[in-house]
Amino acid sequence: MTEILHNPTNPTELGTLRDTSVASQAPKAKFDDPSRVGQKKEQKRTREKKDAFVAACKGPVKSIVTMCRKVGIHRDTFYAWRRADPEFVKRIHNSRDVFLTELEASLKARDKSDT
Repeated sequence: MTEILHNPTNPTELGTLRDTSVASQAPKAKFDDPSRVGQKKEQKRTREKKDAFVAACKGPVKSIVTMCRKVGIHRDTFYAWRRADPEFVKRIHNSRDVFLTELEASLKARDKSDT
């Protein structure tokens, strides 16, 4: 069924059409994964940027802003991801832990070779 909506403040203006059928009002499935109800589906380029950010954490880092520039995102985007995605935070921590473990091993090896 189609309904014509008229503008009551301007009676000469043509009305707009609105579909009032039941099919048009049915909720549409937004997500492929039912566990993500209430969340937007992450876009491919967002996943790629997150992956690049995690990869950037595997090396020496001066600051969040530096890493954001390196990846090509704004720092507000990083903080939004951090708030909304606990898995992203875990990946960053794991990446940093791997880097620091490797750095520590390297320093110990260098210290042994100097003595």
